[in-house]
Amino acid sequence: MKIERKIECKIDQGLRVLRIYALSKFYADYRDIYLNECILKQKSTYADAEKMSDMINSIFMGETKPVDFVKDEDKIINDLIDKNRYFKFELDRVNQSNCGLTKEGVLAFCKRVEHGRFHILKINTQFNYQSAYLLSYLQNRIGKEVFLDGMKEISIFTKNKKTNNKFFKKTFLEIEKTHYEIMNKQILRNYKNQ
Repeated sequence: MKIERKIECKIDQGLRVLRIYALSKFYADYRDIYLNECILKQKSTYADAEKMSDMINSIFMGETKPVDFVKDEDKIINDLIDKNRYFKFELDRVNQSNCGLTKEGVLAFCKRVEHGRFHILKINTQFNYQSAYLLSYLQNRIGKEVFLDGMKEISIFTKNKKTNNKFFKKTFLEIEKTHYEIMNKQILRNYKNQ
């Protein structure tokens, strides 16, 4: 009986991490799509690119050219189309999974984080890597040493590695809380409509 309960707890823990990892990945894809749409809407001229280049060169002592800041609309549009297709493909597969996510819930989560009041919630690439390491560790695909090394953040200024589990845990719990709030609202809405 104790062994069965231990296995059930491990499965629940794995599903919980999988759910958070999936939500963070969906949000990262959604954010990229939204940023590309914003870039396309923004009108910029070569004069704007010259100003940006001059500012970067004066502040950071860089050697940029105005051409570096001229956007290639065709490339951005193609990238946006590819990202949209991939996002929709993955979103359609959500309802087939057994991790407790729905297509509507994922979309609502992404919109709420990107456009809502969650300025504290910071889902970044580092969080995605850390949650992937945690998931791999729980599935016994990597050892403890690899897991602990993967949980470290690298500072771009000092190149030092440090572990910031407080930030990871806070973000993890905030994602989970937001997801459950959205799911509860959707359940209540469906109940009222019946």
